Amino acid sequence: MQLLSNLLHSIRLVERTANRLNSARVHLSLSVLEDRVQPSTNPVDLGAAGDYAVLGLHRTYIENQQSLIAGDVGVSQRGGLRNEVRSSIQGDLDVWSKSQVSGRGTVTGTLTVNQAQLNNADHDALDASSVASRLKATQTFRRIDRATTVSGNGDLNVISVRGDVTASLTLSGSANDIFIVNVQGDLRLRARESVSLAGGVTADHVILNFTGRRGFVSAQDGVVNGTVLAPRYSVHLNGSTVNGEVIAGGEEIDLQHNSRVNFVAFDNGDNNPPPPPVTGATFAGLAFLDMNHNGAFDAGESLAGTIITLTDENGVATPAIVGSDGTYSFGTVSAGTYTLSAENFTSMSGTATVGTGATVPGAVEGDNIAGIQLNNGDSATGYNFFYYPNS
Repeated sequence: MQLLSNLLHSIRLVERTANRLNSARVHLSLSVLEDRVQPSTNPVDLGAAGDYAVLGLHRTYIENQQSLIAGDVGVSQRGGLRNEVRSSIQGDLDVWSKSQVSGRGTVTGTLTVNQAQLNNADHDALDASSVASRLKATQTFRRIDRATTVSGNGDLNVISVRGDVTASLTLSGSANDIFIVNVQGDLRLRARESVSLAGGVTADHVILNFTGRRGFVSAQDGVVNGTVLAPRYSVHLNGSTVNGEVIAGGEEIDLQHNSRVNFVAFDNGDNNPPPPPVTGATFAGLAFLDMNHNGAFDAGESLAGTIITLTDENGVATPAIVGSDGTYSFGTVSAGTYTLSAENFTSMSGTATVGTGATVPGAVEGDNIAGIQLNNGDSATGYNFFYYPNS
């Protein structure tokens, strides 16, 4: 009997062990399968902070000096805004208190004291930055100190930069690529260096998240595509354009010398609708050295790097840089009346020609083309500058 009892006990032990192993195998198989089919998602959500083209967080001062902000602006507690003469905010202005605002610049929208909204925006900005910084990197760089192109994987790209970005950065991929660029150091772009996009990547799929305890974001005469999320950094734009948002919490956000922020809301791809298209007009032309006086751009006649300036009726000027093919463009600009001018070359003579596509084409006045009226939907082209060497 004792032998039979021991045998039955052993059989039950083997059965229990087998059941546990089978259960573990089933659980492991389901876990692996779930990992394989789990779709990648982007948990970064700007929340209320994403409602603004420019948002100064707690204690941050915004200085708008002869520049344009095309979108809403938020000024949080103990911060401030100076909107100087010949500066423009084309949107609404949310403030902690009306005493925070000074200057005689233009605000086309409504000024509202909205403390609850700004509290939420502060919290959401910090939360979004923290979430982004904890994402597992798909590519890592020690620093970006030479022109660099980063190629996407067709989905969520988390790029870690452990040091400074001091050279042009190009994000390349498809319309499905989302780039979260976590930068532990500063962004310091010199003249005409940019954060550019290639392929189908769009500015609403890019966040530049600055994660240091303090730092500086600066760009001179360049373009930054994407949202600048810098909760502890100061931002300085000098003649530069941001297509996205500027959300910062350092000492200041300083926009100088015809800088521009064009509001493009970040879309994390989580079934969010794309941002509405920007209404306005497009504007383009040529500028080149017409060596053979034939009125057409030929090989060897490039004036690459020449600055062409479009100035609106409020005196706010937007620069464009002539490319190696002699062309320049301003992308989408707001409806309004403009004057077009080019750099003055003391060693050259120049001729300007009025193009087509504007509601009112304007007229040549000296070295400028003045009185160009652009309405939404206009596509103005052929506004050319021909230069000839002085003999």
